[in-house]
Amino acid sequence: MSCRPNLSPLLNLLRRERVSLYRLSAASGVNYAGLHRATKGKSIPDLHTLARIKCALEEILGRSVSLDELVEVRRERQD
Repeated sequence: MSCRPNLSPLLNLLRRERVSLYRLSAASGVNYAGLHRATKGKSIPDLHTLARIKCALEEILGRSVSLDELVEVRRERQD
């Protein structure tokens, strides 16, 4: 079994709060293309990148953001 992070909670949060990936990229200093790839599941952000995203969202939204609002861990079976 392997575990893989999924950023669908982040996408849901961005849609709900009407925050664009471009705005998040500018506020966090995380490359737009890298953010886009991560939200499409084509790359996995490291903890430092997730921390930058979290801090930027807290600044944009004016409230605390939990890691659960950004990432879920999916367990995948390996046969």
